[in-house]
Amino acid sequence: MFKIEDTKKVKKFDGVDDSKALLSHKNSSTDFVLASLLEFLCSIQGNDKKASQSKFQDISSFLIDKDLLSPSSTLDEFQGLRANISKILFNLLFFKQIHVPLNKLPQNIQIYERYKLEFDDEGHIGKGGFGSVRKAINKLDGRHYAIKKIWLKDNDSTIEIKRILDEVKTLACLKHKNIVGYNSAWLEQDIFMTGPSNEGPEMERFSYSGLAPNAGFQKLNIKELDSSFNSSDSSESSDNQLCNSQGSPLIQYKSCKTLYIQMELCEQTLEDWLNSRNSEDDKPLVERIDTVNNLKILQETVEGLEFIHSRGIIHRDIKPANIFLKENFSVKIGDFGLAKRSYTSDSDVTKEDFVSLSVGVGTSTYSAPEQLNSSNYDTKSDIYSLGLIIYELYYSFTTMSERTDLFNVLKENSKIDNLVVQNFPDQAELIKKMTKKDPAERLTAQNILSQYLCTSKDDIIREQKREIACLKNRVKELELLLHSHEERMRTEK
Repeated sequence: MFKIEDTKKVKKFDGVDDSKALLSHKNSSTDFVLASLLEFLCSIQGNDKKASQSKFQDISSFLIDKDLLSPSSTLDEFQGLRANISKILFNLLFFKQIHVPLNKLPQNIQIYERYKLEFDDEGHIGKGGFGSVRKAINKLDGRHYAIKKIWLKDNDSTIEIKRILDEVKTLACLKHKNIVGYNSAWLEQDIFMTGPSNEGPEMERFSYSGLAPNAGFQKLNIKELDSSFNSSDSSESSDNQLCNSQGSPLIQYKSCKTLYIQMELCEQTLEDWLNSRNSEDDKPLVERIDTVNNLKILQETVEGLEFIHSRGIIHRDIKPANIFLKENFSVKIGDFGLAKRSYTSDSDVTKEDFVSLSVGVGTSTYSAPEQLNSSNYDTKSDIYSLGLIIYELYYSFTTMSERTDLFNVLKENSKIDNLVVQNFPDQAELIKKMTKKDPAERLTAQNILSQYLCTSKDDIIREQKREIACLKNRVKELELLLHSHEERMRTEK
């Protein structure tokens, strides 16, 4: 054990302020191995993570000061690499201990576990049948991201796996200011090892990633991601055996995959905002409507949808929970788990690219009739869903049952509540044209932008004047209430 007699004399290395020190010692892979072992030894000295890290910094600073260790090998940015080296060494020692020849190890034993090593997990932010979404901060760039984890089970069919991969491919080809940003995707491998049935626990779990060390820190190419499934055979998901030098079975292992999708972090949904707005009991229904921000939300949602449709893609699950709001009500459309390619005359997709569609997908509350009852539908089904969302923007539903009732009246009889018709006639007309039963009669996203959302200064001024008038009326009501209260107080005296 190192014993540092006077830690105050130890020179602390700062990778930002003392950049010359980086050049004073020639970098080598040996330095990273030494730093990895040192960090590992410090980590097993106790349960206090901060104390272990402080101990590692003190000892490594001493070694750096003596020119025995490269300063770069101890940088925080390389913590993931050091942890990976420690894991590889641990695996080699483990298998050597049970007398398995190192050249007989499965390829994915020496593997890089990217999520845990590159990100600090900050908690759960979403969940579905696909898996979960986590909020995480990248250790290298210090930015927050949403990480979607999709579990690929051994019994998943090729069709199911292809469907899951479609979401990654869709996100990767959609770069637009009103669509949730895509950063990267990768696979990680989980290996489940079993010992002889009469020894030890029934199963011990080791988690590894699907990227080998020589792959470095490169992003996983979408084609590579796809081909990794095409090239897999049934043996990968079945039991495999490791044998000792005499060929006797020692352990069995199973493997499965987790797909990670790194995306722009968006924490508030339109659904969250609507619920908050609708709970403002102190305001009359009409005054809860924020006409200025409604217009911005509508404008940007249609712009995002128009871009999606121009790429020949149907979202198929447009709803408030899948529309995200960032600063200043900036809109981001997300969750492309149900998105599909569709052939339309105004897209760049050929008939050969067209994929037959499923019946009854999406959220029934917002789904178009043809989407629920037929496999013959196109981008107009998204327009129908957005029409219902506009209804929600301009009517403050107080309960879910009220929303269901008014939606059903619109769907069956094409009628909109008088409160919307009287106060927002233009929006009421737009909703009706977007929710027509015949998809051919509905507007396209491009029609909506050119005919209804040509926002000018006059439009904005008119909306702001309307909002000011509502606020003035509210002030008058409050003044009357105050006057009445004062009169009552005087009478009681």
